[in-house]
Amino acid sequence: MKTNKFPLLKSSRLILRKTTAIDIDQTYFLRSDAGVNKFIERSEESKTKSLADAASFIQKITQEYDQNKSISWSICMSESSEMIGSICLWNYSDDMKKAELGYSLHPSFQGKGIMSEALQMVVNCGFEYLNFKLIEAYTHCENINSKGLLLKNGFVLNVDKKDAEDPNNEVFDLVKQLR
Repeated sequence: MKTNKFPLLKSSRLILRKTTAIDIDQTYFLRSDAGVNKFIERSEESKTKSLADAASFIQKITQEYDQNKSISWSICMSESSEMIGSICLWNYSDDMKKAELGYSLHPSFQGKGIMSEALQMVVNCGFEYLNFKLIEAYTHCENINSKGLLLKNGFVLNVDKKDAEDPNNEVFDLVKQLR
């Protein structure tokens, strides 16, 4: 469900804000760096090969937010507005009860609990503010760090669900808990 105002998410050390044109260089890096994308399969037309591709991607996620199809945040340290990663809820189900989680983080900031903190804020927003009932995450079966992140944050491997587009992916689910 689309909100009237883009949800700015904050913790003591992170700010998750709307991705804009000022993030073009960081978006390009996060979507093109071989290490960051080691476990991500993208179609040829979805690959980011230039700054122009990064600008097009930012325009695309802005349009998808406006059309209530996804929401993407730039992850920033609280003392800086520079994007160090991205996290999104996208691929909404037609009934608006399910969304898919996606994320990436600059290697210099990995292993510091940043993505876990960002993930918790986004999951909370997805369940409490956007009213999703289920959040899914697809990750490559060999991506030990991503799988560990998901398990640490309460996601459960869904052994019955397969990714039709990438047989190397495993699907993890987090169901909204009733309070």
